[in-house]
Amino acid sequence: MKYIKVEHNGLKFSFKIEKDRTIGIVGLFAGDGEIPFPFHQVHIAGGDRNAHHGAKLIGASESAAAKYVSHREGKTCDGYVLEIVTASEKVEIDTEFRFFDGVSGFRVRNRVKNIAGGEICLEEVNAFSCLGIDGGRPTNEIFAYLPASSWYVEAQWKRESLYDLRLSNGNGVTSMRRLNVGNSGTWSTKEFLPMGIVENSHTSDFMLWQIESNTAWHYEIGDHGGKYYLNAGGPNYQDNGWAKKLCPGEVFEAVPCSVVFGKSLNAVLAQITRIRRRIHLISSDFKSMPVVFNSYMHLLWDYPEENKLKPIIDSAAELGCEVFCIDAGWHDEEDWWLALGDWEESKTRFPSGVKKTVDYIKSKGMRAGLWVEIEDVGPKSHIMSQLPEECFFRRNGALVRDHNRYILDFSHPLVRERSERVIDRMISLGADYIKMDYNVEGGNGTETGAFTCGEGLMRHGRAFLNWLLDIRKKYPQLILENCASGGCRMDYAMLSVCSLQSSSDQTDYLKFSHLCANLSSAVLPEQCGVWCYPCAELTEDSPAGSVVDAERTVFNVVNALTGRFYLSGCMHLADMHTRALVCEGIEYYKRTRDMKKIGVPVMPFGFSGFADKVLASGFRAGNKLYLAVWNKGGVQKVTVPMDCCVLHVRQAYPAEKMILPVQIGEKGLEISFNGDAQARFYEIDLF
Repeated sequence: MKYIKVEHNGLKFSFKIEKDRTIGIVGLFAGDGEIPFPFHQVHIAGGDRNAHHGAKLIGASESAAAKYVSHREGKTCDGYVLEIVTASEKVEIDTEFRFFDGVSGFRVRNRVKNIAGGEICLEEVNAFSCLGIDGGRPTNEIFAYLPASSWYVEAQWKRESLYDLRLSNGNGVTSMRRLNVGNSGTWSTKEFLPMGIVENSHTSDFMLWQIESNTAWHYEIGDHGGKYYLNAGGPNYQDNGWAKKLCPGEVFEAVPCSVVFGKSLNAVLAQITRIRRRIHLISSDFKSMPVVFNSYMHLLWDYPEENKLKPIIDSAAELGCEVFCIDAGWHDEEDWWLALGDWEESKTRFPSGVKKTVDYIKSKGMRAGLWVEIEDVGPKSHIMSQLPEECFFRRNGALVRDHNRYILDFSHPLVRERSERVIDRMISLGADYIKMDYNVEGGNGTETGAFTCGEGLMRHGRAFLNWLLDIRKKYPQLILENCASGGCRMDYAMLSVCSLQSSSDQTDYLKFSHLCANLSSAVLPEQCGVWCYPCAELTEDSPAGSVVDAERTVFNVVNALTGRFYLSGCMHLADMHTRALVCEGIEYYKRTRDMKKIGVPVMPFGFSGFADKVLASGFRAGNKLYLAVWNKGGVQKVTVPMDCCVLHVRQAYPAEKMILPVQIGEKGLEISFNGDAQARFYEIDLF
C-alpha cells in the first residue's frame, strides 16, 4: 500500500491506496481509522449498490468498483492542485482537489468519462464524500448545523446533535436513517442554503461545506459501518429525478463543492469566506461597492412613476447615494405581471419615456439601474407567440406554468439571443445597473431535449450562468444584482458571476436584524445587499419634514452597515435629523467599505434565532473588529463575548450623538442600553 499525503495550511490527511488499488481518504478526522472510504459516489443505471442502505446514497456502483489509476500535483498562482484518476470497467473518474493559499480546506469537483464502449446512464455523480465525521465520538457530542432559508427568513441556522436528529445506530453496523438536505428547482435556496456544518464538541473541530449549484443540489449525513459519513454534491436520480446518458468517450463534469475546516464556528466561516473571494469573478462594482437607492421597499413598490421619482432622485443624490435603481413596474402597462416579457416602458407611468428619468438620475451624479425579470414571461406577453414551444420548460407534455408565468429554457439559443437583446435595450436606455429578479419557481426541470427533467434543469441552469458570463464580457462595467424574491437563489454558482445579492424581501427592520446577524455565513459582506428603510411608516401623503424615531433610524442603518448599503423608503419626506443620521451612516459605510473586502465574519453569540433578544455580528480585518450589536428585548446591560484580547472600543455609529456607555469587561464588551429596540455599530481594536 502507499499514501498520497496532503499538508496544506494546517490541514493534514492522506489518500490511502491499498494493494488491490482501492483508494480512499484517511486521517481527515480524528479517530477515523485506516479504512479508506471513496471520496466520490458515482452510480450508473443497472449498477449495484452492494450495501444494506435503504435510501442512503452509499456504495455507488462505479465508486465501489473504481481503482487507482494515477495522480498528479501542480502549483497554481494561489495554491496547488491535486488530481486523482480512478476507474471502473465502465467509467473513468477524474477528481480535482484545489487548495488555496491561506485556506484550510479545498474545492473539489468530479469529471466522469464513459469508457464502457457503449452508452451508459449516470444516476449520481457527487462532489465529495468522506467517512468519520463523528471522530469516533458518541452522537450526542456531534452537532449538525442546518441552514434553513426561505422568503423573508433567509440564513436561519439551527444546531442539533446527531442524537437529537435520531441518527443513532442500533446495531453497530448501519441504520436506514439519514439526514437529507437538498433542493430541486430553479430557486436553489427556497428552503435551505446549499451548505452545512458539522461540529465535534469534544475536540472543537468544525467542518463546513458549500455546494455550488444554482438549481438542484443534495447532501446527506448518515452512518455506515459504525461511523458517520457526508455525501455532498449536485442532483441525483433518487432525490432530484436527475439522470444523464453518456455516449462512449463523452465526459460529464459534476457540481463543485468547497470544504473547509477549523477549530471554531468563526474559523470555518472565515475559511469559506476566503474561498468565495477566490471563485468570485471580480467586477468594477466589487471594487467600488456603491451605495444603492432602490425605489421599491416602503416607497413606490412596483408602481414607479416619473413625476413621483424626481424628488426621490434629488433626495437620494443629496444623501450621498451612488446608484439609483428603478424597480419593478416601469415596463408594460397596468397589468404588467401577466404581460411581463415585452420590456416596453409604460406610457402611463413614464409618458416621457424611461430614458428621460434615467438621464435625470445621471445628471445628479448617480449611476442608473433598471429592474428586469428575464427568465420567465407572462401569458399576455408577445413573447409567447414569438418563440417556439421548445424555448419553454415543458413537463408531461405541457408547458410549465407557475404563478401566472411561463419558464424560459436558457439552453435554447433563441432564448439567449432574445435575452441578450433585452439587456441591450436596457443599456440603450442608459442603465448600467441591472437588478435581475426571479419571482417564480420552475420546478424540477424540463423534458424538452433531455433524458430526464432533472437533466433539463441542470442544462438550463448552466446555460443561464454561461449567458450571464457572456453579458459580463460584453458589458464589463455593468453591475448585476442577483435577486429571486430576495434570497431564494443565494448560491455561489450565481454569486461567482453576479456583483451583489439581494439578501431578502423582509419588510420589518426589527426582523431584518436576525437576517443581518447570519447573512455573512451565506454571502460575502461585500456582495450582500441589505435594505435600510427608516421611513417605513411614511407614505406619499405624509408632510415634508415628518419626524422619524431616531432609534428606528439608527437600527435601520446598523442593519445596512453589515453588508452593502441598500437604501429605500420616503427619505425625501423625512425631517433633517433623520436625514443627518442616514447621511452619517452612508459616509461611515464609504469610509469602511474597503475593509469588508478583506474582513472575515465574526459572530460572538454564534448564529442568531428569531427568539434571541440580543444579537451581534461583524467582520474582522487585521487587528480591527467592526461589530453590529442589536438589543431587541429591552435588556439594560449586555455582555458581548470576545474570543480575543480587546485593546480599545468606540461607538462608530452614531459617532457623536446617542452614545451608549461601553467598556471592556472580563467576559467581553459591556454595553448599557436604555431602550427597548436599539442597535449600535462599534470599532474594536484588538491586540
